[in-house]
Amino acid sequence: MGMGETEPGTREAAILIVLLGHEVGGKLLQQMPADQASAIISEVATIDEIEPSVAQNVLETYFEIAVRPERPRGGPETAQQLLKSADLPEALAGDILVEEPESTASFLRPLLEPPPDVLSEVLAGEHPQTSALVLLNLGAEKAASVFATMPEEVRTQVLSRMTTLRQVRPEILEEVASCLGDRLQQPVSTASAKDDGGGIERTAEILQMMGRAEVRSLLEALEAEDPERAAKLRELVFTFDSLSLADDRGIQALLRMVETKTIALALQGVEQSLADHFLNNLSERAASMLREEMEFLGTVRPADQEAAQKEITQQALELEKQEQLAFSDPQSDE
Repeated sequence: MGMGETEPGTREAAILIVLLGHEVGGKLLQQMPADQASAIISEVATIDEIEPSVAQNVLETYFEIAVRPERPRGGPETAQQLLKSADLPEALAGDILVEEPESTASFLRPLLEPPPDVLSEVLAGEHPQTSALVLLNLGAEKAASVFATMPEEVRTQVLSRMTTLRQVRPEILEEVASCLGDRLQQPVSTASAKDDGGGIERTAEILQMMGRAEVRSLLEALEAEDPERAAKLRELVFTFDSLSLADDRGIQALLRMVETKTIALALQGVEQSLADHFLNNLSERAASMLREEMEFLGTVRPADQEAAQKEITQQALELEKQEQLAFSDPQSDE
């Protein structure tokens, strides 16, 4: 295969170009010196089938580099920050400082107007890592709509990567959005992309916007691939607050299963509407006893309350499996 004649890194770069596809890969090659791009293209020609483990390693390396913070440097912005921190007299600072430009984090503007099914079709043809990157930066409601229309076999792979994706440098996100926008060929609008990390938390936020049966199906599929991550995601999606969407019949069954002290502990300091959802499903006498128990407990340790809420949430999910409790979907309030 002539690997000995290949420059270090050229083979990996060639594999990456193949994995990213001709549109994104072509744009990356355009930014390289001609001799380097030529060497990579020559190497691409020698690549046959790429082993999944090799593809995974190359992509992980690429995204690790992509999210690596930039090296510290000076420049006008650094100078502005130093002058402000030094608290110089306004007259002196005014000669040096200029108004800071507005943030233009509009990397995803080509992707915000297309209908969810159109964007879904485009993303379904991308690598799951690319789709995960886009979905995590669309905003929960838009992302949920797009995600819901993706093919089921694609969604599981995308969901897996969404939970592990770290912060991505803006220029990478901008490049991806630009390539996808070219394919969509639709009018664009401006919007700010999230630049924070926390892939699994944002994934949970997106799933909470979707139908409950669909979410359960997705989590079951993810559980077969990665049980630990599926369990973490389930905890974030199905929280104690989710019980505000539980039906009265289910809450009544839950109240019969759980000790009054545990319920009182879980309800300390929660939204009044959630507490009322429990209290209104008790008899007047039982509700009075629960209120007394809550007053008696006073201040509780956060760890104890969290344990009580988890216990009740797990019981609720068990009742749901047994069809003794039902949740309304978050968008079905109308």
